Amino acid sequence: MSQLFGQFHPLILHLPIGIWTIAYLFKWLSLKNKESVFEKTLPVLLLVIFVSSFFTSLSGYLLSLSGAYEEELVNNHKLAGIALTIISGLLYWLIKKDISLKFQHGLWIASAPILFITGHWGGSLTHGEDYLSFSNKTYEKPIIENIDEALVYTDVIEPIFAEKCWACHSAKKQKGELRLDGEKWILKGGETGDLLIPHKSADSDLYQRLVMDTSDDDHMPPSRKPQLSEDEVKLVAWWIDAGVSFDKKVKELDQSPEIKSILKRLANKETEVSVSDLPETEIKAANAATLEMIKESRITILPVAQNSNYLTVNLLGKTLADSVWQNFESVSENIVSIKAAETNFTPERWNSLAGFKNLRTLNISGTNVDNEALKSIAQLAELCVLNLNNTKITEVGLEHLKSLQKLRSLYLFRTEIDLNKWESIQSLFPKIVLDTGNYQVPTLKSDTTIFRKEDLAATLSE
Repeated sequence: MSQLFGQFHPLILHLPIGIWTIAYLFKWLSLKNKESVFEKTLPVLLLVIFVSSFFTSLSGYLLSLSGAYEEELVNNHKLAGIALTIISGLLYWLIKKDISLKFQHGLWIASAPILFITGHWGGSLTHGEDYLSFSNKTYEKPIIENIDEALVYTDVIEPIFAEKCWACHSAKKQKGELRLDGEKWILKGGETGDLLIPHKSADSDLYQRLVMDTSDDDHMPPSRKPQLSEDEVKLVAWWIDAGVSFDKKVKELDQSPEIKSILKRLANKETEVSVSDLPETEIKAANAATLEMIKESRITILPVAQNSNYLTVNLLGKTLADSVWQNFESVSENIVSIKAAETNFTPERWNSLAGFKNLRTLNISGTNVDNEALKSIAQLAELCVLNLNNTKITEVGLEHLKSLQKLRSLYLFRTEIDLNKWESIQSLFPKIVLDTGNYQVPTLKSDTTIFRKEDLAATLSE
């Protein structure tokens, strides 16, 4: 019951703050006329502030018992809130008794900075330690110049945690008594015990929560927060299965062909929609009711960036009802990224995909896409990244894609491409990165890139 009441703290704390603001205004206006209605109203305002501050402090104390917040910051915020409660009560009593006008003025003056610092510490607890801070110090994602020399944790895993997990699990806040901002804390785990079991990702609590259905309350991150991409989830699993190393380099760990491909994409920054990829023109927000219906189908659809009306969709290999697909079509103008791995479409839906005119990235690996369906994809003039891994497309279908002027990355791992025609395929896409997974590309002095067909054949036939 106490924990339930504590949850009301973020809701009721705004009441005393708002009334304090009104009280300051009334106090200033009353200085000109001691008999004004403003002067007579101050005791009422202070009484309301005292009562609401009391319950705000009480609910805040109960919320702090959850242990989900940094202890020192919580204590500072709590003491400042109690001080404001006492000041409001004391001011009410002094005004009613008409005692010590100078002391009253001193309390009024002292209350203003205390109110500000209390709000600052409260904001820091909710939004991070740099809330209302003049410091520009933020986490800077490392730039990977050589993926083999990159540190697995520092350069690959930590940036994922920083972007998707630290808002709730770091020095500023520890939901579930869990921190993910350092080796010591990660190995310590949270209130449920150990977070990771080295070499056993499937048995590790962290991984299990990442792959749960987004509708599950235990899924992390929460469904309305930015989600890890498929590649990011696979990288976390790889890190766990490799022994949860905090000091080894990428080249020191075993890598499957799939992980090698993911790491290559990570280094080239080609997996996600970047801000520079987004259309320059503004677009109105998608219909909120339509988005809600899509989410009710347990499909992740999120803004690509803060304050952006452009959307990214993750279909998670689901079978879509006709009504759900119709909802997608109605907001197609807003969608710039679709992850539809293992999601099979009907011929009609492949055709309608051509109407997603702002689409920048499309992952249809492991789907039933065929050469005919590529005719529709060829109409996506803004397409930058296309993943056709694990599909039955051939070089005949690739002919349809040569008109895509903005395409920069094409993934062709485990397809039915005729290797004898590889050189002609390269000539179709001279400026495009053709990623076929696990192969070596020797570079000669002439800067001509040559693929060893025997290596490529072994990779594509896996």
